[in-house]
Amino acid sequence: MKSINLNEQAKSATHSVVIFTIFTFLQPIISFVLLPIYLKYLTIEQYGAYTLLITISSLISILGGLNTSSSVVPLYFRNDKKQSKSDFLNTIFSFNIIFNIFLSIIFLIIGPYIFSIFISDKNISFFPYGYLAILTGLSSQFFVICLTFEKNERKVYKYALIQMIFIFLSVCLQIVFAIYFSLEGVMWARFLSNILIFFVLLYLMRENFRFFIDKKTINTSLKYSISLIPFLLIFWVGRYADRFFLEKYVSLAEIAIYGLMMTFASLITLCSEALANSVQPFLFEYYSNPKKNEKEINNLYIFFLSIFIMFCAVLIFCVSNISFILSNSKYFDIVPYFWLAIVPSFLNGFQFLFFNILTYNLKSKLLSLIQFFSVGTQLIFIYLLVADYQVYGLITASIISNLFSLLLTVYFGTREIKIDYDFKKIVLPTSIFIMSIFIFIFTHYYYKISFSFLGSILTLEMTIVIYISAKTQINHSVKKIIKKK
Repeated sequence: MKSINLNEQAKSATHSVVIFTIFTFLQPIISFVLLPIYLKYLTIEQYGAYTLLITISSLISILGGLNTSSSVVPLYFRNDKKQSKSDFLNTIFSFNIIFNIFLSIIFLIIGPYIFSIFISDKNISFFPYGYLAILTGLSSQFFVICLTFEKNERKVYKYALIQMIFIFLSVCLQIVFAIYFSLEGVMWARFLSNILIFFVLLYLMRENFRFFIDKKTINTSLKYSISLIPFLLIFWVGRYADRFFLEKYVSLAEIAIYGLMMTFASLITLCSEALANSVQPFLFEYYSNPKKNEKEINNLYIFFLSIFIMFCAVLIFCVSNISFILSNSKYFDIVPYFWLAIVPSFLNGFQFLFFNILTYNLKSKLLSLIQFFSVGTQLIFIYLLVADYQVYGLITASIISNLFSLLLTVYFGTREIKIDYDFKKIVLPTSIFIMSIFIFIFTHYYYKISFSFLGSILTLEMTIVIYISAKTQINHSVKKIIKKK
């Protein structure tokens, strides 16, 4: 009987994890669903402006509620009683209402001066564009708080319902507003989506919600959340600040091309995170006795890397044939940029393997230090290169910083988990992939061979390389993951 209950719990847990994972990745995909609408109904300059404005929203979301939304995960589990958990949610939610209204008033006054520091193009005014971007960032926190709380409560279907309502509102409003009101309409739609979901959340919480702030709870929350803000700001600088450096030297049209390129590159991050989430439970189990599980660890590393390389190769092929997808020829300039931009995105995804080792051993300070040095290196090279080389300067700076970060992560990771790593099967396909990218870029410019054809050759080449080098490891790891689930 006990065995049956355990099996039912395991099935229930797997079912919940699958739903949570699906909806976690659905929200970022909104930007790809809406991409054809943006590119059709916004001019290329407006899409460039949109790229900068959503970046401002992401920065403001870190400051919203003094980042107390990040405390919902760790502090929730310190409350054992149902009532204390409800009070905790009410406290965080109520504090965010008060503080974000206060911040919106402050930005109303000083926002135009700060906005002019970030964006110099006079075609993007603070009112309404900049202020709507700020309000969108602030209002997004209510959705994050409630969604995280429902996930902690393991209310799978309520979590899914909230996600579906938000996705429906966001997609529908942005499509309609983009068609009729262009860029300003898109910004209003993003803000109104957050406001409408705010009232939906109040309705769903109507039985338990009350405007309430517990002083002890909020002090504990702030102590945790404020300490994270510097790290999150460093992360934001490393991921988004390049756009504002670039804006000082190029047109909004060029920003649009760079923004579109980074949108496609973000798919690589999604892929690496999905793969990391798939292999992480197994790796953490094997790390408890690494010498005994040396073969299993290597198999999972090779599995991760093989699937990751193939995804990147296929993505290069798809972007190289973007002329079949988009009608606006102004965006075709993304292709040569993307071939080079795939390198830093790949290096960043690769380090997830050794990042997991440091996470397992709770080396949070070391991870923060690596992040700090990586971002510092990136900023130095952006400063040195962006004025003369614009987009290529940014990509080069990103390659250098991500390579530096990868080397540090591999060095410290292999010192923490000391096994005989199968570097031949890890490094060889990686080296072939990166070398092929640079060789094909040279081939395009020297022999005038189209990127479309070269993308096909690269995909075929990497398929053969992966099949020869990692067929056994992929089959073994897939069976392992399926059996576990």
